[in-house]
Amino acid sequence: MFNIVKIMDKKLLILMNLFFLLFIVFIGFVFLSKPLFRLIRAKEEYLPSPKTSLMLAYPLTVKADGQSASQINVFIRSSTGIPVSNRTVVMKTNFGSIAPSTGTTDSKGQVNFKIISSTEGIANVEALIDGASPLDQKISILFKDQL
Repeated sequence: MFNIVKIMDKKLLILMNLFFLLFIVFIGFVFLSKPLFRLIRAKEEYLPSPKTSLMLAYPLTVKADGQSASQINVFIRSSTGIPVSNRTVVMKTNFGSIAPSTGTTDSKGQVNFKIISSTEGIANVEALIDGASPLDQKISILFKDQL
C-alpha cells in the first residue's frame, strides 16, 4: 500500500509540474507576444520623419559679401513631433557655402548651420537626415550686393 501512495505522489507531482509549466508558457504567449514584438522593433517615436521635421533660416535676404551669413536651424522630429537626437544632418546647396556641411542633432533634435556667398544669387538649400532622407521642406536664400 505504501508503494502505491508513493507512485501516486510521483504521478501527481509530475502532472502538477506539467500543468504549471504549460500554464506559464500559455500566459507568456498570451501576454508577451505583442509587447515582445514591439520591443524588437525600433520605436516609432525615435524614427525621424522628413514630413514633420523643420528647416528655418534667418535672414532670407543676405548681403553677398562673403562674411554676412544666414543662420539655418534644422529640427529633426518623429512622425508624432517628438525631437529625435543623435541624427546626422547633411546640408546641400546649389549656391554659396554652408558651414559646417554636416551636423548631429542635440537632445532637442536641433542642429545649426550658416550659409554665406560672395556673389549675388539664390541658394536653394536642402537637408538630408542621416545623409539619405531629404526633408520635405526646402528653403531659398537670396544673396544681393546691395540690401
